[in-house]
Amino acid sequence: MKMSSNNAMVLALTGLVIASSQMANADAVCPSDIVKPFVGKWQGKALLVSAQDAQQQSGTRAEFVILDCQSFGATFNYLDGAGKVVRTVTFKAAIDPQEAGSFAILDGTVTDGSGVTEMTGSFRQIQEGTLLGTFFGSIGGKPAYMTELMNVTQPQGGPSHLVRTVQMFDSRGGNYLASRIVNDTQVQ
Repeated sequence: MKMSSNNAMVLALTGLVIASSQMANADAVCPSDIVKPFVGKWQGKALLVSAQDAQQQSGTRAEFVILDCQSFGATFNYLDGAGKVVRTVTFKAAIDPQEAGSFAILDGTVTDGSGVTEMTGSFRQIQEGTLLGTFFGSIGGKPAYMTELMNVTQPQGGPSHLVRTVQMFDSRGGNYLASRIVNDTQVQ
């Protein structure tokens, strides 16, 4: 069967369009790329300052993973003086279809001595390497509202640093409960 020059041109153009589309998809940016600077394992120290000005220092471990193009996950562990985990915050976050540029927390939990409680909230990128999260969860079994500003920096020639500043409020009355400043270094 002989192909006309018009059919050959249509086939060539169709192939060019398909190839261009595939190249564009290969270069497409995933929404979950906002956490790329955070991906990996982190450890360091946290300073908790309560409303009564009491201060407590603890160890921390954190891990961020990209689950797919639309979602990511994180785990934050807070340790006592002996290195034992006393509180774990775990969640998955996926694109929020209701709010452009926002990730909604799915499957979020806070586990501590009072048990396991659900955590909800969202994340938004402020700029590259900086995320802002808002959460509803519990602290020691009491309902709380929290904001968390996370920032990754990488000094020249040194390991990356993750600074997380958390403000905690009583979700019933809006009273300030505590602040937690976490300074972690990337270990992997």
